[in-house]
Amino acid sequence: MSQFNVPLSEEKSVEAIVTGMNIVRAYQLGLKDFGTASVKEEDETLLTVVDRECGEVLRDSIRQHFPGVRNNIEDVEADEAQSNVTIYGDPIDGTLPFTVGLPTSTVILGAYDTKKREVLACTIGEPISGRMWFTMDGRSYSGIWDYSDKVLCNKHTIKVWPGQLSRDTAVFLDTSQGF
Repeated sequence: MSQFNVPLSEEKSVEAIVTGMNIVRAYQLGLKDFGTASVKEEDETLLTVVDRECGEVLRDSIRQHFPGVRNNIEDVEADEAQSNVTIYGDPIDGTLPFTVGLPTSTVILGAYDTKKREVLACTIGEPISGRMWFTMDGRSYSGIWDYSDKVLCNKHTIKVWPGQLSRDTAVFLDTSQGF
């Protein structure tokens, strides 16, 4: 496989997350009814039609822009492609809060080099507010997706701790939401 294009991944991840946020937000606002949630046997977490609908959009974007790159999007069939990079995603991080009407759920995509054990890019979007956190050009940013004008506003650099991470590391994206 040729070298993974990180800048293209960052760009296309933002586009995919915005599309996913639009799907989740439509259900959050009551424009669509998600019906009832089921419980997944493997981990006893909730699963909704929204998880699958958003997950399929994320997976299809990856397949379109990065054929041959393995992806592992929660709640949809994973690709078995052989590549050093895997793109991971969670269509609704926080399905339980989503099902009870809380606005704290996010949509996540991240590219990870499994050989180097290194995160290459990451994009997180909060559908209800439009807030986004993402990497671009080797830096981390936050901004707000304006649903009316379909543009990213208030983009600014955010500081990321440069220290080593471990399995015990706590990561806080936004303490006002309790993450």
